[in-house]
Amino acid sequence: MTSTVRTGLVFALLFITIEALQTVYFGGLFQQVNSFLFGAITFGIMTCGILLWVAVTSAGQLRAAWSRPRDLMLVNVGAVVTFTAFLISVQLIEPAVTYTVSSAMMPITAVALAGWATARSPGKRISLVLLALAIAILAYSTLSGQSGYVRGGPPMAALGLVLAMVDGIFFTLILVGSARLNDGGTGALAVLGLRMPLYVVVTAGLATATVTPAGIPGFSLLAAFVAAGLLLTVPPLYFLQRAVPILSTFALSSIIALGPLIIFGAQLLEGRVQLSLITFLGIAVYIVGSFLAARAAVAEQQS
Repeated sequence: MTSTVRTGLVFALLFITIEALQTVYFGGLFQQVNSFLFGAITFGIMTCGILLWVAVTSAGQLRAAWSRPRDLMLVNVGAVVTFTAFLISVQLIEPAVTYTVSSAMMPITAVALAGWATARSPGKRISLVLLALAIAILAYSTLSGQSGYVRGGPPMAALGLVLAMVDGIFFTLILVGSARLNDGGTGALAVLGLRMPLYVVVTAGLATATVTPAGIPGFSLLAAFVAAGLLLTVPPLYFLQRAVPILSTFALSSIIALGPLIIFGAQLLEGRVQLSLITFLGIAVYIVGSFLAARAAVAEQQS
């Protein structure tokens, strides 16, 4: 394994660890705070800060990004869809299920985009079957009421599952667009800032339409929520952007798929979600599939 590939793996692992903690935190937070208000403030601060820094230090990267409008639009639309789908899904179903289903969809989507003929190795084919099986098990546990948490009845459970799958599909598209922007001369930090403006505008509009004065927490409480959100959002997204130009889309999506085990343990420690053995079974199948996928992806990366 080359030092460059090793560095990419480190960044990808840092990303999934922090994002796993973020998933559990947000799942509980959005029982108290409107997700659109939180998203508009948190990502608005992040986006303005990053773009101001890049404009002062590396303005050429912004010009390089503007020369690729289709990729820029892809990552912006993808950000709107993924974050909205994720934030709603973790409010409706078990956070570990949201993350697992979303993560399992990433390698499947990556292969679908590249063409199913790219799944040449037996390890990759087996991994895709196991990931699809994991999604089926988790869908059954959630729809049958055997998962650790569902907010509402079967319709809400189904909506949470669909949104988790949409999250995984569009996150893979973000990885594709980000890689193209990187190849065009836009650095990781610049891509991180440039992929969020449309999301900030959309969530600000939705927050205006859905939040009443009574629904806005006090300033000190909201400030604490936003500060925690920034700490759990900016570093993992930056780590992800650093890994994008180093690892292939399939390799990166497969490694990201290793996070649900951390989430499963963290949500049990949090105490809001009950232990569900069938959810654990789905995650276990998923982990085996993701390890096989990651192993096949890294082998391809080195060949």
